[in-house]
Amino acid sequence: MRRELTRARLIGFLTAVGGLLLVVSTLPVLRSRVETVASAFSPFGLRVTSHVVALGAGVALLYLAGQLARRRHLAWLLALVLFAASTVVNVLRVHHGVAAAYSLVMVVLLMISRREFTAPGDPPTFFEVVRFVPWYLLGVFAYGFAALYLERESITPTPTFWGNLETVVLGLVGVDGPYHHDRRFFDWAFPSSLLALGIGGLVWALVLVFRPIVARPEADTPTWEQALAIVRTHSTDTLDYFALRNDKLFFFSSDGRAMIAYTYVGRYALAAGDPIGDPASIELVVDEFLAMCRERAWGVAFLAAREADRQLYLDRGLHTVYLGDEAIVRCEGFTLQGKKWKSIRQSSGRIERTYRFVWMPETEASPELVAELNDISRRWRGKAPERGFTMTLSQDVEGTNPAFHLAIAVDEDGRPGGFLRVVPVYGPEPGYTLDLMRRDPDTPNGMTEFLLTRTIMKLDELGYDRFSMNFAAWGRFFEDDVEYTLRQRAVKLVLDLMSPFYQIKSLKEFNQRFSPEWVPRCIVYDDLRQLPRVALLYSSAEGFLHLPVVGRYFLPRTIGDPGHPIVDPDPSVLHPLPRRAPGGKAGSDAGSSPEPSETGAGADAADATGAADATGPGGASRRGSGAAASARPAGSDGSRGPRAPERPEGETRAERRRRRRGEMEAAAAAAAAAGGREGHDAEGDQESTAPATAEPAGGASPPVEGEPAV
Repeated sequence: MRRELTRARLIGFLTAVGGLLLVVSTLPVLRSRVETVASAFSPFGLRVTSHVVALGAGVALLYLAGQLARRRHLAWLLALVLFAASTVVNVLRVHHGVAAAYSLVMVVLLMISRREFTAPGDPPTFFEVVRFVPWYLLGVFAYGFAALYLERESITPTPTFWGNLETVVLGLVGVDGPYHHDRRFFDWAFPSSLLALGIGGLVWALVLVFRPIVARPEADTPTWEQALAIVRTHSTDTLDYFALRNDKLFFFSSDGRAMIAYTYVGRYALAAGDPIGDPASIELVVDEFLAMCRERAWGVAFLAAREADRQLYLDRGLHTVYLGDEAIVRCEGFTLQGKKWKSIRQSSGRIERTYRFVWMPETEASPELVAELNDISRRWRGKAPERGFTMTLSQDVEGTNPAFHLAIAVDEDGRPGGFLRVVPVYGPEPGYTLDLMRRDPDTPNGMTEFLLTRTIMKLDELGYDRFSMNFAAWGRFFEDDVEYTLRQRAVKLVLDLMSPFYQIKSLKEFNQRFSPEWVPRCIVYDDLRQLPRVALLYSSAEGFLHLPVVGRYFLPRTIGDPGHPIVDPDPSVLHPLPRRAPGGKAGSDAGSSPEPSETGAGADAADATGAADATGPGGASRRGSGAAASARPAGSDGSRGPRAPERPEGETRAERRRRRRGEMEAAAAAAAAAGGREGHDAEGDQESTAPATAEPAGGASPPVEGEPAV
């Protein structure tokens, strides 16, 4: 592969030399020095004294050189035709032996290297439009002003800047300018070339503008179903579910048992996380994906890959750079008892006095509740854009995907003060991973701790093993017991300066309070020279490089305008199966007891274990009729509660949801009449009067999971 790239770059370099000499030969200062040499590189033996033609040919060769260096097949075909015709013309003109030899050498090099030039054109993106327009205008005005300057002696009246500008602009639409040209050839060739540039530029701009709209990913149900099946069957990573958006591109292995979710931006294929699939097919899908990228002359990068799997990439000549650490909390036996939990117990206990915890599927939320939650999101973000690409869905609550669950803090008047949205984690250690974390800016400190701790307790109660909480970018650089090298100290200094703006250090410290397991993640890239560009593209994808109004046009639809999560059509496999049998309130502490979740039947997906026939914990086979719909709330003593009543015949789904909400409200009213909520014990009452514990960044909730900045 390296040899192929070297040969393509050599051909591109030789083509660029010819183009550069032609352009330089039109400059008055250098014309006399390079005219003889430039004539040797002039296609078709064109006289360099024909400055307009020489300048146009030189610019064309320079552009063609860049495409040849990227192994574009169309560029190879155009170059072959150009140099072959130039060879014939120069041989027939007798006195252009050097030019003929140069053209012949280029033809030979192109022919023997034809197998290297197989890359198709770039996929359409608005990047191409943004890149084309300024270069097009610069090229047109440079060409026009240079031509008028070189022919100034034969132009009347004397050319001026504004006169030149008017001539070029009007010439693009076929209108004569204020000048009269004495030379007959120039009088015909120059206006004709401007008109050709105007028509060609307009046509190409329209192609670039409309091609992304036509070529954007379309709904492909079989592809989505295949991706869903792979995630349900073979997924093990906490980031895998974020690959399931209908605007992602999926690359499947030849055996169909593994996939890579990626997007194309700026001539790079950016893979979101690690490959997903059967372990026996992971190496196969990586090899085939890399081969596809190289065949198309794309750069490649894997974003937020597990550092534990870095050898998979190193064995293929790729490189890695540390990105940060994901915080994963073990749910089993989670408790707030003990001295180390005192600050979290105090802050969350204050919130529990005025808010109750509600756990429900997103589809069970009423339209009014969905609107209130999204309003909290808007006020929480302020003017900041929605961020995230690899570790979040980048979307508000829509109430359409039953695989998502909401953890909501509701006050005494029934108004939400904050919420979390979590998405499933499959595999041998099932659980949930955080997607959205929002709170009303007017709520007191402790709301985030309240939502996180009660969610973890709820997952423990349902029998799940892990909860992916947050991502701390470059967390290693904030450890106290590490000996840093000189270069690492320099990096740490930069991060310390950035931390107040991006909450780098405060997020690490906030996560550390929950005693998580840290999962290091890294960026995988192809070449050290490409790392700055990969970092820039990653920052853009994650939303850290945001331009008002026009910023969304700098990214393809897959990032600038994310699609919607793919909804699983099979209700029996919506949720991961817990490895443990659901129990009682494991993890509740003496200082604060979580309120029973107010959810309808079907919310506690883990209870589907009794209804579904599964082969092994988190296994591929999840058979059963309506596992999610027949889930049952667990009793406080660890036993299962009574089975939810069957749906009356003919009842619609909407009627079913309304009926269940009515049942929940009636149950809540009966519980309130029976004595209301349990109070805190003595220790909890004493501790809850302590001063508030500050949250990161002056009391603001930490950012949504998946906000690393590169």
